[in-house]
Amino acid sequence: MQFLIRHCEKLALGFALVGLLVACYYMLHCLKVARSDVRDLQDRAGSIDSGRKVLDPIKRTPVKIDKLLDDPALLIKLTEGEGKGALVEPPRYIRCLNSRCMYLISYEMDDCPFCRAKQPPKGKKEKDVGADSDGDGIPDFVEGQYPFLSSRDETDAARDQDKDGFTNLEEFNATTKLDDPADHAPLITLVRYLKTFRRPIPVLLRKISTNGADDPARWDVTCQAPDKRGKLRNRLLRVGDEVNGYTILKATVKTGKRINPRTRKEEEGDVSEIVIQKGEDGPKYTLVVETRGFEEDYYVSFIYALDRYNIRRTKKYTKVAGQELKLPHRATRLYETYVVTEVSARTVTVKRADKGVKSETYGVKRYEKRKARELFLRPPPTADGRDGRDGGDGGMGAGMGQDDGMMEGMMPGENMGPGRTTRRQRPRF
Repeated sequence: MQFLIRHCEKLALGFALVGLLVACYYMLHCLKVARSDVRDLQDRAGSIDSGRKVLDPIKRTPVKIDKLLDDPALLIKLTEGEGKGALVEPPRYIRCLNSRCMYLISYEMDDCPFCRAKQPPKGKKEKDVGADSDGDGIPDFVEGQYPFLSSRDETDAARDQDKDGFTNLEEFNATTKLDDPADHAPLITLVRYLKTFRRPIPVLLRKISTNGADDPARWDVTCQAPDKRGKLRNRLLRVGDEVNGYTILKATVKTGKRINPRTRKEEEGDVSEIVIQKGEDGPKYTLVVETRGFEEDYYVSFIYALDRYNIRRTKKYTKVAGQELKLPHRATRLYETYVVTEVSARTVTVKRADKGVKSETYGVKRYEKRKARELFLRPPPTADGRDGRDGGDGGMGAGMGQDDGMMEGMMPGENMGPGRTTRRQRPRF
C-alpha cells in the first residue's frame, strides 16, 4: 500500500501513455481501412470505365458542354411529339437485348449507349427479330430478359413459368408477359368443339286414325313420347292436345311414296303428318309417320382444357346460339365470358362479352384426336430426367374415358345423327 502511495504519479503517467498508444494504433487502423475502401472504389470505377467505355478519363482540360450533350451515354433522347414524355403519357423505354447489360434505354435508340449492342429495328415485333440459338421459337434477346429462360435450353419454351395454362412459347407468340399469371392469351384458345347437332323432337308420330269421320278434330292421333320417368309410351291424342310442351295444330291423312326404314327402299305407304308448335310463340314443325323430327337450332358441345397436362381434367358444355359460355381460369380464379354467336353444321363462333375488354369474335376449332397435342401438352422433362407428370393418369397417355361425365343439359339420343335411335348396351359378364 505504501508503494502505491509513493509511486501513484508514475502509475498514472504510465496508464496515460498506454492509452495514447492504443488511440494512435486505432487511428492508424482506421486510416488503413479507409485507404482500402477508396482503392476498391477506384478499381470498380476503373473496371466500369475500361469495360463498357462509358466515362472518359478525367483530364485537366476545359470541358465542352456541346460534346457532353451529344454523348448518348450521358443524355438519353426522349421521344418528341404526340404527347410523349409529358405528364399524361410517360416516355417509352425498352430493356437492352444484351443479357449482360439489361439497362433501360430509350425506345428510339438503335444502339445501347452502355454496351454498344445493336437493338431490334423499330416497327417490328420482337418475335420476328433476332437469332434463336436453341431453336425453341423464342429469340435469344427475349430469353436473356427472363432469368428462367436460357438460349441454350430448348425445353424451356414448353414450360409454364407463371402457371397460367399457357406455355412460354405460346405467351411469347401472344405478346403477353411470361411471368404474370394475370396476363395471358384468351381462354377461348383452349376450347374446342366436339360436334354440332340438332336435338330430336321428343314426339314421334305413329299413326292417324280417322274413325270414319271427315272432321280432323275427331281423329285419333297416336304419338310416342317419354313420360316423367323417361320411358317411351304411346299416347292417344287429338288436334289441340299438348304433349311434352308441343301443341298439335293440324293433322293430315294421305298416302304417297316413302322410304321403308327396314328395307331402305322407296315404296308406296302412309305419309300422314301433323303440325306441332313448341309453346305459344315457338317454331312450328311438321312430323311424318314413323319419321324422327329434329329442332331447327344447332347445339354445340364444347370441351375446355382446364388442365392442359391432364386430359381427364376437362370441362364440357352444351350450348346453343345466344347462350353464354363462362370459362374459369385456374391461376387467377377469374372467369372469362363469351357469347355463342353462330352455330352451324361446320362453323362455331363466339364473341367476348366481358366488361372493360375489347369485344372480339373468335372461331372455335374442332377437336381432333390427331391434333390433340395442340390442346393437351406433355409435361417437359425435369432436371432428374422424369417427364414431369403430376400423377399416373395425366399426360397424353390417358384417353377420354367414360368417367368424364355427360355433357350438361344433354337429352337422350342427341349425340346421334338423324335417323338413328338409342340402343341399350348388353351387360358384360
